[in-house]
Amino acid sequence: MSAQLRRHIDKLLCSPHAPRYAAAVGVLLALPSVLQGKLLDDHLWHAAALRGDAAWRFELLDGPAAQLRETGVLGWWAGDELQLSFMRPLASLSHTFDFRVWPEALWLMHLENVLLYAALILVVGWVLQRLFGPGRVAGLACLMFAIDELHATTVMWISARNTILAALFGVLALAAHIRWRAPKVGESRRWPFALAGPLCFALGLMSAEIGVAGLGYLLAYSLTRERGGWWARLAPLLPYLAITAVWRLSYIQMGFGAKASGLYIDPGQDPLGLLTALVLQTPALGFVALSLPVADALTTLVGPAWLGLPALGFVALAWVLAPLRDDPNARLLGLGMLAAALPLTLTAPTSRTMLMLSIGSAGLAAIAWERRYTPAFAGRLRRLGLGGLLVCQLVIAPLLFVPLSFAPLVIEPPHRALATMVPDDGRVVVVLNPPSEINALYPKAIRELDNETWPEHCYLLFAGLGAVSVERVDAHTLALETQHGWAASRVDQLSRDWSVRGFNPGDQIGLERAWAEVVAVGADQRPTQIRVHFDDDLDEVVVLGFDGATLTRWAPAEGERRVWTTSLTPALEGTSALEGNPPF
Repeated sequence: MSAQLRRHIDKLLCSPHAPRYAAAVGVLLALPSVLQGKLLDDHLWHAAALRGDAAWRFELLDGPAAQLRETGVLGWWAGDELQLSFMRPLASLSHTFDFRVWPEALWLMHLENVLLYAALILVVGWVLQRLFGPGRVAGLACLMFAIDELHATTVMWISARNTILAALFGVLALAAHIRWRAPKVGESRRWPFALAGPLCFALGLMSAEIGVAGLGYLLAYSLTRERGGWWARLAPLLPYLAITAVWRLSYIQMGFGAKASGLYIDPGQDPLGLLTALVLQTPALGFVALSLPVADALTTLVGPAWLGLPALGFVALAWVLAPLRDDPNARLLGLGMLAAALPLTLTAPTSRTMLMLSIGSAGLAAIAWERRYTPAFAGRLRRLGLGGLLVCQLVIAPLLFVPLSFAPLVIEPPHRALATMVPDDGRVVVVLNPPSEINALYPKAIRELDNETWPEHCYLLFAGLGAVSVERVDAHTLALETQHGWAASRVDQLSRDWSVRGFNPGDQIGLERAWAEVVAVGADQRPTQIRVHFDDDLDEVVVLGFDGATLTRWAPAEGERRVWTTSLTPALEGTSALEGNPPF
């Protein structure tokens, strides 16, 4: 890099307009997402809008578990108490408006996300400049936030707008709080900002549950910037704590929440799981925010041992960044990042919840860049670790941003294939092995949007990337066996909390035209062998399975056995992720 180019970049970073430049870069990276179609929950929002469902709440399930097991939206193993109901009125109203007013203008819905992301970058830039003053550190931190590849999935997914809104209002609350508590010379302590902060915080909670993560940075600000004793430091937080308490009580009283799901932790039901998540998942999220984008990979893994690896990585990065502990801004951002991660441990790790954490990680990386040649970073090992961190933030992140914006090419095909091939001619339909449990949630909604009906009896027998052996035992029975058991990946534990309630050999689950019998289970009570007995002769049942990248129909003879293994990108032959779903 020439000296002239370095001076030009430095001038841009030090400019008071650096947040605008960073927002422009973020928009350029995110703009290709407008070419996407609908993804996952987008189908549910569209179908709900057409049905005229309540516009202020989001129900991931449109009926009781027993009903959804019968139609194949859930597997036979789904818990009867399952509930996935979320109070997100601001985001919900925006989706309902979109799908009722311009349902075919998907590009416009994606553009709304891009513009909200630009607004978020601008507000983050204002906060950083307020903390550091206009200069290289604030400009670089804002740029790192804008190009963070962890944000790509959030921006490109219409249904993830709740996360962007929650982060935007959370940072606005922090900005108003800073403006109230630390006015600059010549600025009066304007009380409207004392009201604006709690108001924005409340709007963040009304956008998504992760809006509570904004409280982490507010707490960090009070602990590191306020003066006086504990009461003097924490008293300004009382309005935010009161709003959080009212929001939580309302949430419970109105019947919202995630219950009996392995993707979410209920502190009352699983205190050990909560403790494990707090100890391991908090530093694991810190590692993801600072370095490699492995949050979604962690969602597919089960057990504390896997979370322990990135947690150890965070410990190593904390050692690398230890020389920054004398910097008050570094203490604020680091503490804020970890405090903001705490509420995120109640669900599985995922990149779309990382927006708030990225503020802290970008700020820490920018401070480290500024001080990289100081004696504190003179050690070879520490300098090597710092170099790796900066490569992740400045090189890998922007290179991955656009490719990650095209995730539908990987995620969408399975349920589109099911929506295409599942017949509705009165026969019982069996789906053997979609690559993930969540792929079963959407085919029925896709058919509804196409004004087509869905079979009354459609049974999901297994889900996951592992191999499953299927044998036709007799005229009415299929036997299934898999080495790693049902729900081997955490992402496939959506419909049952296995830590609370598993199965025992001999357990039976009744369906209207069939019943499933558990034959063997593993040590954690997840089935490894089952038998499914059908009222109808299997010659009259439609059996569909994913064979690698293709959804095929299987008509087994008695005694015939076949091992089914799916891939990450299954699809009906000749189709693509976006076929039949043009973005414009």
